[in-house]
Amino acid sequence: MRNVKMADIANACGVSIKSVSRVLNNNPNVSPQMREKAHDKQLDLIALTDHNTIDGINEFKQACIKYRQNALAGIEVSTSYQGQEIHLLGY
Repeated sequence: MRNVKMADIANACGVSIKSVSRVLNNNPNVSPQMREKAHDKQLDLIALTDHNTIDGINEFKQACIKYRQNALAGIEVSTSYQGQEIHLLGY
């Protein structure tokens, strides 16, 4: 299995990489039509990793159930190490 990049998803859906990022990060400003595009393209898996919170996971899982999508819930934790800001993904 090859690694799928946001650019691959954007190209398949006919949208910008920024739009893909908004969908994947569960941005509340994403239209229902945009979310349906992910479903229409029959993506195998949709992941959600919000910054420093898991508050949106239940809503995300319900949407995935509604659209019959496999869900991978996680979190992006912001921290720092030796003066450098880093973001850790946890699934």
